[in-house]
Amino acid sequence: MNVYELAVIVKQDSAELLAKLEQIISNTAGKITARNNWGKKNFYYPIKKTKSGYYHLFTIEDESEKVGEMKKQLDRSEDVIRYLLIKVKK
Repeated sequence: MNVYELAVIVKQDSAELLAKLEQIISNTAGKITARNNWGKKNFYYPIKKTKSGYYHLFTIEDESEKVGEMKKQLDRSEDVIRYLLIKVKK
């Protein structure tokens, strides 16, 4: 079992969007072990014509072969501005 950290920047902070993100992660990646909401932050430069976004950090336990599917779904989501997925060393 691998441990990953997923940082996601989204356009709006709503319970529906957070539930959608958690569903994407649960269906494709595995078990969410921790969630952190970092709140709204302004960007230094516009990203996808947006000047600010809401940051969320998830800690995930997963098998590595399913991570690619999660990345595809995050890329397709219009609410996600950017994301960063890293594997945590044990």
